[in-house]
Amino acid sequence: MFGDDIVVRARLVPPRLPRRSLRRRRLDQHIANAAECPVTVVHSSAGYGKTNALASFAATGGWPTIWASLSTDDADPVVFLVQLIAACRAVAPAAGTSALERLERMRHKTEDWNRALDSLLNDLVVALVDDTILVLDDYHLVDDAPVIRALVQHLIAQRPPRLHLLLGTRQWPQLTILPLLQVRQELCEISEADLRFTSEEIVLLFRDAYRHALTPVEAHRLAAQTGGWIIALQLWWQSALASSRSGPISLSTRLDQPETDQPNWPAEVRDLLFIYLAQDVLDRQPADVQTFLLRSSVLLELDAAACDAVLATADSSAMLHMLNRRGLFLTPLGTDVYRYHPLFHAFLAQLAATTCPDWLDLHRRAVAYHRTAGAGEKVLYHLLQLADLPAVAAELEHWAPDWLRSGRFTTVLDWLNRLPAANLAAHPQLLLAQGDAARLLARFDRALQAYQTLEQIAETQGDVRGQVRALEGKALIYLDTVEPSVADHLLRRAYKLVPVTDRSARADLVHLIAENRLNRGRADQSIRLHRLADRLDPVAHAYTPEPRIYLRLGQFALARQSLSELANDQATNLERQPEAHREVTVLLALLSALEGDGTAALTYAQQALTTAQQLGSSLFEAVARIRLGHALQLVPVPDLNAANRQYVEAMALADGFGIQRTKAEAYIGLTLLHGFSGNLPAARVAAQTGLELADKSGDAWTASLLWTALGAVGVAGAAPESANWLDTARAHYCRCHDTYGQTIVQLWLSIWHQRAGRLAEAADHAYQMLDLVGTHRYAGLFAAPSLFGPRDRLMLVPLLLAGRSDQRHAVQSQALLLQHFPAIAVDASIEHYHPGVTLRVQALGRLQITRGNQDVPAHLWQRKKAPQLLALLLTERNHWLQREQICDRLWPASDADDAEAQFKVTLNTLQSVLEPTRPPRTTPCYVRREGAAYRFLPSDGVWLDVVEFEARIDTGLHLLATAAPADHVQAQQELSTAIGLYSGDYLSEYLYDEWLQTERERLATRYLQAGTALAELWLNDNRLPDAAQLCELMLAHDPGWEDAYQLLMRIHEREGNRRQALATYDRCVRNLRTHLDVAPLPETMRLYERIKR
Repeated sequence: MFGDDIVVRARLVPPRLPRRSLRRRRLDQHIANAAECPVTVVHSSAGYGKTNALASFAATGGWPTIWASLSTDDADPVVFLVQLIAACRAVAPAAGTSALERLERMRHKTEDWNRALDSLLNDLVVALVDDTILVLDDYHLVDDAPVIRALVQHLIAQRPPRLHLLLGTRQWPQLTILPLLQVRQELCEISEADLRFTSEEIVLLFRDAYRHALTPVEAHRLAAQTGGWIIALQLWWQSALASSRSGPISLSTRLDQPETDQPNWPAEVRDLLFIYLAQDVLDRQPADVQTFLLRSSVLLELDAAACDAVLATADSSAMLHMLNRRGLFLTPLGTDVYRYHPLFHAFLAQLAATTCPDWLDLHRRAVAYHRTAGAGEKVLYHLLQLADLPAVAAELEHWAPDWLRSGRFTTVLDWLNRLPAANLAAHPQLLLAQGDAARLLARFDRALQAYQTLEQIAETQGDVRGQVRALEGKALIYLDTVEPSVADHLLRRAYKLVPVTDRSARADLVHLIAENRLNRGRADQSIRLHRLADRLDPVAHAYTPEPRIYLRLGQFALARQSLSELANDQATNLERQPEAHREVTVLLALLSALEGDGTAALTYAQQALTTAQQLGSSLFEAVARIRLGHALQLVPVPDLNAANRQYVEAMALADGFGIQRTKAEAYIGLTLLHGFSGNLPAARVAAQTGLELADKSGDAWTASLLWTALGAVGVAGAAPESANWLDTARAHYCRCHDTYGQTIVQLWLSIWHQRAGRLAEAADHAYQMLDLVGTHRYAGLFAAPSLFGPRDRLMLVPLLLAGRSDQRHAVQSQALLLQHFPAIAVDASIEHYHPGVTLRVQALGRLQITRGNQDVPAHLWQRKKAPQLLALLLTERNHWLQREQICDRLWPASDADDAEAQFKVTLNTLQSVLEPTRPPRTTPCYVRREGAAYRFLPSDGVWLDVVEFEARIDTGLHLLATAAPADHVQAQQELSTAIGLYSGDYLSEYLYDEWLQTERERLATRYLQAGTALAELWLNDNRLPDAAQLCELMLAHDPGWEDAYQLLMRIHEREGNRRQALATYDRCVRNLRTHLDVAPLPETMRLYERIKR
């Protein structure tokens, strides 16, 4: 048959995927979505895995696929069309016969090639019964051939309805029809950015394909070094394997280098990569393009103005646009600004250094150009390439102060690290900059070394000012890390060196000494020393107490006002140096946590963490993570696991920069977390470890907080030493005038005595607590759980009831009750008694009762009917039940007298379980009586999962119905919480009680409706695995829930997995027939037919 001698069949099948390859589900799904378009262009520079991505999709996407890998031979229209016909016959064996006959007749004639193509397309219109993919890979090899471009344009314009074209190419095609397709929304694009391996995919590649574990940090660095370029990743792995011949594979040392530097690979692997770039990329370019590529590699960033000035040309703009269109490893940085891929840049620069005669002159011209533009780092880069180290040092001395003021600490260190010690010694200001930058990045060993070198040089040269600056720098390290004992010695040495006449310098040091006293926990002494500094230099130092002083004195209103002013200053001052525990956001996070505003604390802590990571300061980050851990314990839905992770990560950071004292506050958080979770032994260990660190550093205030935390969780856990721990904390708070600390201690001492039955002592401490609350406005303690306050707010109610019974505190206490516990305040049956705990009732699944943080064990129920009585009262909680109704439902086989007797005993058992400390002849708080009727009717202090479950669903569905799509995140959160609450069918241990059936079925239906709505939201947000898992959960609960099958079919369709979508329909048909004996709904059938097409 004509054309058999032309066809190269090896190019008509997708290539086999490499043995060590990764199934990239993100990319498969992206291509699957794009394949729905009539035309998709997959374009990138060489080596980014276009072909593998298309081959992976062809193998797993579930689409019939026509594959044609093009070559330069296909620039001949006969070869192109014969190959195309042969490719199409893989899915349509009879297609193209008439087209081949036409080609044979016209092979040596100049006719319209479109007629042969039309004949093939007509055959495909008839033959294709399913949507089919046509892949033209390596299209760039024929894009410069006008006749082939015309054929492809005709193919696009006349394509059969079921044919979808995917073009794989290194450059954007010169097809004039593409803009029209874009306007019609009939064109999709998958770019180099989509093909790059992400950090997450690099982790999976090394784990699954290379059988080696990378940390997320290593993967991030590797992504930066390689640009996610798969060929570079493969060669990088080969280099690691090559180096392992003499020992174990070590990846971390290879990645510990600046991200812009060339990876430190073995020479043979690097040469292999450069040979690939030379032969497959550079050598294929015209001479003028090669020259521009080599000479422009002198620059780190490419824009037309810089290229024209440095290269002495006038056509750089057009050249850059052409290079970008042709996919020559240019990454856009902005409008008409680019950079070369790091590896391609390294290759070009290495080659240019040996082949361009004016290479050094280009660097000199670049220095002049960037100096005029004020681009300091670029000036330094080119001076370094010229090996002019004295000029680098002089330039750095000019730029370092500005960079430090603007928070560019890492930049300063990176450049200083490139200078030899001799150059730094000749510029003492650079040593000071090195120490300051390292200190602000929490690299304290390096900072100490720099300050020590500066001190030695200054002492040798008789430079007193330099000595003082060095000592002050070292002292600031210990002020930053709150180690007052060491800082005190250094500050005193510096103070003695300063001449008496230099009052300004002395005042500066006294302010630092005052801050150090604050770190010792003596806020009162700190204020006096700050005022002394004012007297030394009243003009330059108009002192306003810093917020930390107000915070440690318990003057929260003044602290917040001061922090607000500082926050406003910081918003307008871009040249500042955020400094760990002094930073406004971490202080506001702590203040909000102490006041009980967990949501605000979380916001401030997250802001602090973001800033710390942007600045690269590990000390700042450690403090921010600790404050984030505090906040996570206090938000409306506490996340204790996340809080614990934050504390652990903060302590790991402290180990990294070598300051153990930073861990002390983390141990405060862990003491509270473990203790309030019921793990008192772990809380003791955390508190003791933190106390050792605080005592060693001389930080008495932190030690007091640790004693307070230990006392608080001790009271909650009934530890006998609790009062002693609290008294230790109270003694210090009184000595340093911390009124907030005194308030917290009085609160817990009152609870301690109240629980022990010492009501007079409890009342006395409650009165003292109320006096402090009224004087210092700490009423927020009652509004929500605070850092050192009870996690269960109901623990505060007995204290307020005690205050309400005292004439002097009655009005204040009733006002607080009305504000924070209004239902209790107006409940006439509650006078002096309340259980003082929240009762948590879980009825979804098996019935579980929790008082405070203590689960009610099964043996306390004594009588089997007691929990069943509670179940009945919960089910009918909106109605009063007559005694006879209760007896009929729980003892239907007993006579009236026997049933009533059993009811009385059962009710007493239930009351004892729910309220074991209720005094005799006191009205119960939970199960109320009105004549012969009973009802579960607590005024406050009960959490019922059913109520929460329905409220979350109602809120979520209301948001879906009324809110804009942008606000659907809150709806997802509400519905997700509701789904999480559904642990099983309502009161599942009572399956055969008829009075439960209606409520059980109603709640199950609500669960399925909420799950359907949530899965739909997740599908719309492309959270396909989550949506699929939720659908499977719903089907496990109800195999006949057809909405879940519909969603699963759409999910698999979105994934590009048509086979699984169709299999889901078959499963739906079987289960509906088995469980309900019905056929699928019409909309399910229509969905099936659409996917099948």
